[in-house]
Amino acid sequence: MQAIISAPTFNKGELDRIRKQALIGMESRKQSPSTIANELFYKGLYASHPYANPGVGTKESLKALSQKDLINFYKKYYVASNALVTIVGDVDKDKAAELAEQVVGKLPAGRSEEHTSELQSH
Repeated sequence: MQAIISAPTFNKGELDRIRKQALIGMESRKQSPSTIANELFYKGLYASHPYANPGVGTKESLKALSQKDLINFYKKYYVASNALVTIVGDVDKDKAAELAEQVVGKLPAGRSEEHTSELQSH
């Protein structure tokens, strides 16, 4: 988990594969009346707000998404000040702190107030 969080590779081939899968999924959802109704409901409810768009994105947004976009998003938001580690089980506080440090300890500190104000402005 630590390697995935602190040192992702953002392999272009993987991005292209996942984008292709998502686009195929979008096409198949066009065959589902309940999915079509749900998407229309959210468009009617939220109009031009981002919540009006499907969670997976749109054809246009998926096609425009680049490896650089992913890297920039990662660098901006995957920081220790944004991390929340939840540990469940028979673990004492010291061991839990040690485990949390192993998972997110290599992330840059970040500045959560910058991200919070940016999110609130949307």
